[in-house]
Amino acid sequence: GMLWGYTINNYLKEVGRMYALDYKTVEEWQPFGDPSLIIASPSLPPNKPSMPEGPTKGKKGEEYHFEAYATDPDGDMLYYLFDWGDGSYSEWLGPYKSGEKVNASHIWEEKGEYEVRVKAKDIYGGQSEWSDALTIKITGRFSFEFGIVKILKEIIYRILHLLI
Repeated sequence: GMLWGYTINNYLKEVGRMYALDYKTVEEWQPFGDPSLIIASPSLPPNKPSMPEGPTKGKKGEEYHFEAYATDPDGDMLYYLFDWGDGSYSEWLGPYKSGEKVNASHIWEEKGEYEVRVKAKDIYGGQSEWSDALTIKITGRFSFEFGIVKILKEIIYRILHLLI
């Protein structure tokens, strides 16, 4: 704006007398300053990301991988943020091309059901809404079946040990 005003003032000083075209340019066509300045962001925010893809069951203490993608109406590069549903978030991952899948992983330390969701942000800072959530059920480290198998193996081992 300041540069535009300086340019117009110098133009008027050099021309001295304004003609019809000068009036049109200075007074009518540019009442708000420099037309080359962008007042609003040139970028639309990304579309809502896909629901994360990944496992729906798991065990605490193990790492699980998820992927998602979003598109940007302007084709801008995108960053992604995963909400793991346990109060923690990934860092902003990226940038990735619009429509390119992003992979992220997480380890849950407590049993429970968690909703994993993702948000996209373009390189200009425009953010999407959160994706639909994928629910993952985290159980204890050892399943019930594994515990029974372990006990049966111990019993068989002791019986065989007594027989030998």
